Amino acid sequence: MEVNEDSGDQNPEPEEATASSNITADEIDQETAKKLRGDAIGDTMYSEVFVLNTLLQFSDLQWSSEVEDNLCFLWDMTEEIDVSRYLFQVSYPSLACSALVKYNEPRFIEIVVGIFANLMCAKCEKNLKEEEIKIVLHLLHSDDPYILTQVMRFTHAISFMFDKLKFIEQEHVDRFNFVLCSSTNKELLVITLKTLAAITDDTKINVDFIKGELLLSAVTAYRTVKGDADCDSNFEIFVSHEQHLNVRYLIQFLCNVCGYIDNLKVNRLVDELKLNLSEFTKEMGLLLNYYASERNLLPVDDEFKFYIEALTYIYKIVPESYMYIIIVPVCQILFIISDKDPVNFEWIAELLCYFISVGSLERLREDLGAFPVQDVKNLLLNIENKAFNFEFDYLNKLKAVLNEL
Repeated sequence: MEVNEDSGDQNPEPEEATASSNITADEIDQETAKKLRGDAIGDTMYSEVFVLNTLLQFSDLQWSSEVEDNLCFLWDMTEEIDVSRYLFQVSYPSLACSALVKYNEPRFIEIVVGIFANLMCAKCEKNLKEEEIKIVLHLLHSDDPYILTQVMRFTHAISFMFDKLKFIEQEHVDRFNFVLCSSTNKELLVITLKTLAAITDDTKINVDFIKGELLLSAVTAYRTVKGDADCDSNFEIFVSHEQHLNVRYLIQFLCNVCGYIDNLKVNRLVDELKLNLSEFTKEMGLLLNYYASERNLLPVDDEFKFYIEALTYIYKIVPESYMYIIIVPVCQILFIISDKDPVNFEWIAELLCYFISVGSLERLREDLGAFPVQDVKNLLLNIENKAFNFEFDYLNKLKAVLNEL
């Protein structure tokens, strides 16, 4: 019987469902999946053709906003490890270095080196020649802060790939020094301090390249990043994570230089550091003053522990005369620690005991006199009773100070 389309039946019963011709993802075999994904790189959705077309432009660069956009997109893509692996497969280091020698477009150089730096940070097998490293390091002679920032990122990354950085020469360290003492670009200064700490770690570069003036330049850079603030603002600055990184890089660098002295017995460096240490110590006094407040000190964290232990090491390696701007805040810190957190007492007390060991009785009596006498006596008696076995003699001087109070 024919069904009249104009009949009143507007909601007929649904027909029985038929089998779907679609297939689900788990039904696709490996070969089909590969065809559907086309030229995707690894497990990403990024295109091999896009990468190759972008790199082909290195052979005859016609700089434009489109080329810049494509390169920036490739730069972002290198956050994916599969993309980094693929770029090594297509010899990106060789292509990049050839282009860096050939062209002088600043933005192109910045992006190419930035991609290079990302590849060096990727956790994948790397194939890099010393000649290629030197081509990038030569860009340290650039005056462009954005290029220099990427070169520093590259240098920082490769510093972890070698036990000794034989390709870093005096001219490169001189450029580090110049950037630190003359640049006003805070991003560049922070990455330069970070890189300086990395390349001097474990005596990786030639000791002859390290001069005392490098410390003064590092302090100059540190102060530029920190800003020209008054004392109250200095306390506020130390709250930020960025400023603590700034402090860490500066202290780590000087610790590394002391490592050269400790391991290689470089007397020249001791003398040169002594000439340039006072400005560093002024900054450390401000840092310790920040921690001389209970709200900033407690709970004691690993960052503060690094600061104290590093400063103790530095001042023992570079024998320094008595420093009141260190000893006064350390006493304030120990007053708090002895009462609120005695488990952390010993490693902080070591820094105080070192300066007691090198200070004169007259200066110690004068500076410790700024605190209530009984508080000072209790602190020193606590140290005397514990009789810590430090590697320097402090007990005799400590007892003499107690007798003077």
